[in-house]
Amino acid sequence: MINTIIAGVFVYIIGQFTLKLIIEPLQELIKEIKKTKSLLIYYKLTYSKMEHYQGLDGRKTLPNIVEELREQASLISSQSSIIIGFFVWKKLKLLPSEEEIEQIVKNIFKLATITLTDLTQNKISKEDMLLVNTTINLLSKVESI
Repeated sequence: MINTIIAGVFVYIIGQFTLKLIIEPLQELIKEIKKTKSLLIYYKLTYSKMEHYQGLDGRKTLPNIVEELREQASLISSQSSIIIGFFVWKKLKLLPSEEEIEQIVKNIFKLATITLTDLTQNKISKEDMLLVNTTINLLSKVESI
């Protein structure tokens, strides 16, 4: 009887350990990656039309968009650093590699810089649009989850 109780408590503790230290951080990173991809697709019009974007609510301005993109890049970077067994998730193709995560963050920060400088002067280039598409493609690696 006591062995059953001890085994049950042990299984509960192991389950909570796995949930809190492995599964929840992984799910949070995947959520942030998908949200970032969604934002990039949503604001792609801003890059392609070279104009200040007013969202459906009329409150989104370039500084808000830039702040949102930078925040997402920071969240992806911080979330990826706390994933236990990152190489295992990469091998299972559940996450992009660490190098791809770094490239995503770098691209998003570059896009934010482009947005503030070039876009306000209507000087966005085809290379900048390629950067948007490349970043979206890198983020798409988690779509299979």
